[in-house]
Amino acid sequence: MTEKVLPYDRAVVPQEYGWSCGPAATQVVLNSRGIVVSETSLLAQIEAVENPGRGDDRDGTDYVGLIERVLDNIVPDASYTSVYLERDPATAAQKEALWTNLKRSIDGGFGVVMNWVAPPSNKPRGVKGSVSPRYSGGTTYHYVAAMGYDDNPAARAVWIADSGFQPQGYWISFDQCATLIPPKGYAFADVTPATGGPSTPTTPTPSADQVSVLAQVMSPSVVARDRFAALLPAVAQCLAECGCTTVERIAMWAAQIGTESGGLRYMEEIASGAEYEGRCSDLGNCQPGDGIRFKGRGPIQVTGRGHYTNLSQWAHGKGLVPTPTFFVDDPGQLASDRYGFIGVTWYWTTQRPMNDYADRRDIEGGSRAVNGTNPKTGRANGIDDRIGRYNRALAMGDALLTLTTTTGSGDITMSAAEELEAQSRGVFPPSDEQKRGGWPQPWRFVYSRFARPFNSIVKDAARGPWGRVQPDNTWQNGHTDSDEQTVTIGEQIAWRNEFSDGITRDHGDVMIELMEDLIARRKSAGQSTSPATDALKAAQKS
Repeated sequence: MTEKVLPYDRAVVPQEYGWSCGPAATQVVLNSRGIVVSETSLLAQIEAVENPGRGDDRDGTDYVGLIERVLDNIVPDASYTSVYLERDPATAAQKEALWTNLKRSIDGGFGVVMNWVAPPSNKPRGVKGSVSPRYSGGTTYHYVAAMGYDDNPAARAVWIADSGFQPQGYWISFDQCATLIPPKGYAFADVTPATGGPSTPTTPTPSADQVSVLAQVMSPSVVARDRFAALLPAVAQCLAECGCTTVERIAMWAAQIGTESGGLRYMEEIASGAEYEGRCSDLGNCQPGDGIRFKGRGPIQVTGRGHYTNLSQWAHGKGLVPTPTFFVDDPGQLASDRYGFIGVTWYWTTQRPMNDYADRRDIEGGSRAVNGTNPKTGRANGIDDRIGRYNRALAMGDALLTLTTTTGSGDITMSAAEELEAQSRGVFPPSDEQKRGGWPQPWRFVYSRFARPFNSIVKDAARGPWGRVQPDNTWQNGHTDSDEQTVTIGEQIAWRNEFSDGITRDHGDVMIELMEDLIARRKSAGQSTSPATDALKAAQKS
């Protein structure tokens, strides 16, 4: 059992104004990191996001996402993330996710900002000997900073720094804490704990030049450099799948994605999505709760049940997701690094002729296609930002073309083995490649999805050796192909890697283990162990 409370200066806890509990909670979180920012400064920064150009309206902080944006500016490496619990009470899954996120954030050295609603029947009650805070009789709407936890399974508790009510520091049971957040939200730092925790395989770093180009084309952005490096493979793949292989097309892509995501900062809309409730005809939000459930997600902000449904069906048909209702069943997946850019590819290639706009250098038309027309101006929403990003991208010229490959980062990180299993569930008809003895499409597709020039790959010593010894004891260099889909797995580059279980495997061992696991899964589910082979045999008989 662990009790952990982050250090902070108790003197900074009290809020200066009746409406500034949000900035006060934020100040405590930053103070714990040794970052001294005045409450007045934080108040101004939050209001600048909420009411740009209008100053302080003295009505408090509307939602926790505003605080997240300010924290992202000051501590971008913390990756603060907002979670909204719109339904009261929270589900058991939401409650456990809250506990996991709370511990993760505090173990990483960052406090959690919570937006509480305390009705007369549910005022905070002190535990572990703490004095209960002196809340008033009516319903209290208030921000606090969660700065510690006690993980005793019999009595989980949270340490609260409370800017508005004495004693301004107390323990509250986690169970009650979880009841005070709905229908509001909280912001936690999505970071790796400072100490402890399981190790994870290391992914080699993309080239410095490519990361610099991505950072430049996404500016202005507060995204940290290592975050751009992590996103680079997905960006390169998305650009290729969108057909964005010219300066004009990449510039259009960067302008639209840059504006929609804040320079790849946001994978989910900041607002709750409640404003989309009941929009059945245009967004397909015909069921209660659809507005919040199907809010904008992914770098291009796919929005609405109808679009989530169409995207799921399209992605499943491409073998990119395991079921035809994937994003409808689990909307949050669209905000993940793993699946977010699928939404971009779908929209870019099926919903609007985006490359036609790009080829004509029609930034106005392309912008309207992505985000509609502002009725007051007659121009696209956010057009000034889009034009600025577009012109800066065009000025970069051929440097943009380096984004279409991610040299130096290895072929595929097999730590993502679950992706391999998920993408190989579908039934694919026999193809000419299969008749020539190639592997079924899903396996080769996953192994080859991050195609790279061989001369760059071969320099990646950390994932070598890039080749093999032949029967006559001569060494043959590994090789790839510009169209890796036509190269069977047995002929692709050999590599060895030490996995998280401490075992070093070459690619053949990995494929055998994964295939045996998949066969066992399919047998237990009463499924064919090789739908592609069955289809091929059936075709040969006909």
